[in-house]
Parts: sequence; structure tokens; C-alpha cells
Amino acid sequence: MIGIKFEIDNDYNSFLSKILLGINTKSYKWYMPLGEVIDQDENLFFSKSFYKDNYFRKKIRERYYIIHLISHGFMDANVTEINNYNDYINSSCNIVISIIDSTIVNIYSKDAKLLKRIERNAKENKFTNIKYIYKDNDYQEWFKKMTIIY
Repeated sequence: MIGIKFEIDNDYNSFLSKILLGINTKSYKWYMPLGEVIDQDENLFFSKSFYKDNYFRKKIRERYYIIHLISHGFMDANVTEINNYNDYINSSCNIVISIIDSTIVNIYSKDAKLLKRIERNAKENKFTNIKYIYKDNDYQEWFKKMTIIY
């Protein structure tokens, strides 16, 4: 298992906070190469590309509307560009979160326990179509598409 995918409602909510509930990311640095997310006043929700975890966690507890989002959680300050699955595997990035079309969530992590926790969070929040992503799925194709987006 290398990832999980599911669907969220097409609505204002604090989805990222719900997805990451109970996951320790205190040492993370968040990089957002793509973030088309708006608040209820239609302002851009994420205005920078890099966030320290404490600010990122505070921010995602607010209500917002995700149109498209790609976020990488790096476990150290060594943020590197990720253009394919091998770049991801060879980086300090431990989680890649992608939300497209406001509803489709794909999450990759090197930590199986983290993915299990995200699955539990998805079920508790009644997210739908929850499925694991395995190496024999189309993960390589998804990483190629991810680089086209940003």
C-alpha cells in the first residue's frame, strides 16, 4: 500500500484538518506547488508556497473551499522538487496530498500507519469511495499528471 484515495463533499469545510486529525506532523514543512482554495469571502486561502506545520495546522481548522490542491509534507527542511514517483521516494517528503475537482482526494505516504489513520478519519467523516492505492495501480501515471498540473 502506497496511498489512499476517497471523495469528499463539494462544500466549504475544514477537510484537511479532518483528514490529518491525530497525525503527528510537528516537524513537517508544507510545500504547496498548487493551491486554488478560497475562504467564504472568496479570498485566496493559501497565499504562500511554504508553511511551517504549526501555522498550516491552525489555518486548516478554518472553513474553506478546495478547488484544486497539491501539498507536500516534508519531514525536514530539505524541500526538493517532486516530478515523479522516484523523486518522491528519494525525498524527505512523507505525504503528498492532492485534491482535484473539489472532491477527489489522493494521498500518498511512505508510512502505512499514517495511511491507516487517514482511512479511519475518512470513515469517521463519512467520506466515500475509500480505496487503497498499491504499486500495481496507476500511481506512476498519477505522478506524471500531478507534474502537468503545476
